[in-house]
Amino acid sequence: MAQLRRAATILAAFIAANFVAVHILLAGKVLTDFSNFGYYFQTDFWSPPAIYGLTATFGTLALCLIALMPALVILPLTETFKIRRIWFYIFAAGAGAMTFDILCTRYDLVQARSFCQVLTVSELLIVTIAGAAAGYVFWKLAGNRAGEWGSGARSVASLRD
Repeated sequence: MAQLRRAATILAAFIAANFVAVHILLAGKVLTDFSNFGYYFQTDFWSPPAIYGLTATFGTLALCLIALMPALVILPLTETFKIRRIWFYIFAAGAGAMTFDILCTRYDLVQARSFCQVLTVSELLIVTIAGAAAGYVFWKLAGNRAGEWGSGARSVASLRD
């Protein structure tokens, strides 16, 4: 049961981290020029907040699918070696987001781009900040307890003794 709880915690933290990254990417695109809000979220059927919510929801789903393969490489290593340092998660997520954005901009091999067609410093900075924030959220929810599977996990009752 502890393994199932740990796996669910990791999955929930992964989804929450991607949700935060999507909001930062959307803020980087929309809030840099507020006239973009009307352009990106204009429709006859939905209000702008509803469209923003749909964009954030589907963006989170898409980002989860894109980030799943790197996560399936890194997360088992962090769990195996019990890496609990906050800076590892922030740096790994930020560097991974930056690398992925560079690869998506330079090569047509991956058809996913953050939002720009050309590589600029501001886009790279926004994507790196989004990745670092996602790394922090993941660490806060699951990474600070990396490797606590099964009997090694502490309960509240064992802390009192």
